[in-house]
Amino acid sequence: GSLLRTCDGGRSFIPNAASMYGNPHWEGDFEALGRLFGLAVWQQVTLDLPLHSYVCAWLLNDGEPPSEGDLESLDPQLAASMAWIENNDVEGLELDFTDGLDHTEHDAGDDDGEEDVSPMEGAPRTFALADVLGASDEARAVAPGSRVELVEGGEDKAVTSDTRNEFVKTMRDYRLRGSLREPIQAMARGLRTVMPSEVLRDARRMLSPLDFCRLLSGLRGVDVADWRRHTRYAGGLQPDAKEVKLFWNVVEGWSKTHPKRLHGLLQFATGSRRVPVGGFAHLVGLNGGRHPFTLHAGRHLPPGALPTAHACVCTIDVPAFVDFEAASQKLVQCVDLGTRRFDEHETHESSDDEEPR
Repeated sequence: GSLLRTCDGGRSFIPNAASMYGNPHWEGDFEALGRLFGLAVWQQVTLDLPLHSYVCAWLLNDGEPPSEGDLESLDPQLAASMAWIENNDVEGLELDFTDGLDHTEHDAGDDDGEEDVSPMEGAPRTFALADVLGASDEARAVAPGSRVELVEGGEDKAVTSDTRNEFVKTMRDYRLRGSLREPIQAMARGLRTVMPSEVLRDARRMLSPLDFCRLLSGLRGVDVADWRRHTRYAGGLQPDAKEVKLFWNVVEGWSKTHPKRLHGLLQFATGSRRVPVGGFAHLVGLNGGRHPFTLHAGRHLPPGALPTAHACVCTIDVPAFVDFEAASQKLVQCVDLGTRRFDEHETHESSDDEEPR
């Protein structure tokens, strides 16, 4: 299954404990993920993969857990369930000392429904904590409904009025420590190959975990006024040109009706769906250099042509739009084509009502 999952609707991601029980290469995969995060920070490139600030606190601390963890922030639904269990009769619930591993509906990636390891099939099972796969083991399915024991023999240990406080404490410790420790330590090893411990030490002094998250994944929203304020014009194009006015009319309209399209247009122009910390004044192109967003006169484009992008330098060549409708139609096509893989027929952009992360 996927390496990461979300508990807050895609606003942030944490390691997926199920990967340790199904994917024998989970350790190397998490190390590679850590290297990716390190390169992103080092090259000032934003990733459309926001880590939870609690995970960033571990990474800043060289893979060691922070002194305090907030389950309510990490998994609000689970925190509410634990609070209910502490204060209500649990005798008829038939709970035991296990936690679910079936988080497939919350996974990051695998949008095409394909799995990197064994498909999620077969009968569910309960894993012991020691059943984590090693690199020499074979991949196995972690079927929907599978669980992991929180303590030895946890499947046979009932949650009762006498043991419910122990269960809540054990569950909180597992979710805040046990389920995250090995994946994050692997990520930290990968991160250290790009950002040595001394650099991370300096970063820890200067950055909060939330600051570190923002360095990795940028800002969630797109401020159109900031975008427009930090745009330059080239090729003889002027801010009062017809095609420029139509471009910004479309973009400002999207900010009210289709905010996800703004991220798609940003990806089309820069290669990244997210705005870096500091806003558009710190925009970075695909070549890793800082470049202002630029609208360039597309006089070389034939009539009826689509805008073209030069993502390395954050530039869009703008054709002579006939009217607002034509401008809107062509920019929608750019967003659609700019977020589509070569082998993909439909894109995720079609769900315009979904809020950006």
